[in-house]
This record gives sequence, structure tokens and C-alpha cells, in this order.
Amino acid sequence: GIRGMITGTALLLALFLPVALGTPGCIDLDTYTFDKIVGAERPTFVRFDQEYPYGEEHNVFETLALNSTGSSMLVCAVGINEHSNNGNSDLAQRFGIKPDDKEKFPIYMMFPAGSREGVTFTGSALSDYQIRQFIRKQGVWIGLQGCSDQGDKNAAEFMSAANKRTDILAETEKISAGEGKDGTTKWYVMIMKKVVEKGDAFIQTETTRLQKVLEQGGEMLKEEKVKSFNVRLNVLASFK
Repeated sequence: GIRGMITGTALLLALFLPVALGTPGCIDLDTYTFDKIVGAERPTFVRFDQEYPYGEEHNVFETLALNSTGSSMLVCAVGINEHSNNGNSDLAQRFGIKPDDKEKFPIYMMFPAGSREGVTFTGSALSDYQIRQFIRKQGVWIGLQGCSDQGDKNAAEFMSAANKRTDILAETEKISAGEGKDGTTKWYVMIMKKVVEKGDAFIQTETTRLQKVLEQGGEMLKEEKVKSFNVRLNVLASFK
């Protein structure tokens, strides 16, 4: 009866909601929203792909979307379905993409702030490094998870200008204080203080120590610990 239909509908929603919710850190665009986001005040990195992507290339994109949350850049996705009236085929046509040419998916385009003239990525969609380099060549900073543009700038200046370290540390502490307990600038502060105390060699020794903990701990380490250690490794890599 009706109750059975409701239960069945709820089950279907439960099965398909994870797909419908999309990729964390990514904005799904369609024909009606594309021009509201792309070409506005922030640079935009757009993936054109099949409607429900999967596999290694999608995993690389998911990581990129998460790691871009500290950047000024917006990460977006346009799902293309050649068999649907609402499958964004018009957007595909607008940018010279053939909806039935799935072998070329995903196609990545970078749109500068204030422009709808995109630059197409020509490297490997399996290479996180190549995608990041492409984005940086368009003049957009993108860091690793837990990193921030200002934090990375402060870290680089901290290492290159020994006579300014006290001022840079004070500025970074001020940023951290405004973030609250969930902010990651605290790791920049911690590392700066340790470098002042133990010297520049701390960067390498701490990196090696955390890598060993992750390797030896394996599955025994809780997920939150692994995430925390990886964030600290990412921030350590900014001190060059």
C-alpha cells in the first residue's frame, strides 16, 4: 500500500543521496547557474564530466576539491548526460565538448575572475601534481589540506628572513587566534615556535618522525589522528 510505497521511496533516496550530494568542496553547476558563478569575482576551476563520475580520476578530483577550500578559487563540476534534456548538453556545446565523446572526460577548464573565457588543461587527469601546476600557472594559489595562502606565505618568509621571525610569528599567532579551535594556522604557529627553539633542522626531523608514525601505526591509528598528522605534514612542507 501507500506505506510500502513510502518505504520504497525512502530506500531509493537513501541509496542515491550520496551520489546526489556530489563532491565535498565542489559546486555542481548546470545551464541555469553556470553564468552566475563562472565569470564572477573569484577564479573558477570547472570539471566537465559524465553525470556520475567514478574511478581514479574522480578520486584525484575529490582530493583537489577538498584541498582547495583554503584557496580563493572555486571548484565546480558540470555533469553531462547526452540522453537527458537537462543534461547540460548546451554547456558542453558552448565549450566545444562532445557529450558522447566520453573517452576525453574529464575535461578541466580554468576561468579567471571576471572572465568566461576558459583555459583548457591538457595534462593527465590522474596527476594531482600536473593539475595543481596548471592552476598555479593561471595565477591561483592552491595548497594542500590544512594549508592556507597566507600561512604558506608566512612560512616561506619565516624561513628566508631570520631577522623578521619574531614579527612573522606574532602576525601568524594573530591569524590563528581569530580562527578558533578548528583552524589550522595553529600548526604554523607551533612549527615556527619549534624552529625558534630547536633550529631549522626541526622541519626535517619532525617530518621524518611523523612519516614514521604513520607508516608504523598503520590501521591502529584512529582516522582523526591520521588526518591530523597529514595536515601537520602538509604544513611542514610549506616551510622551505
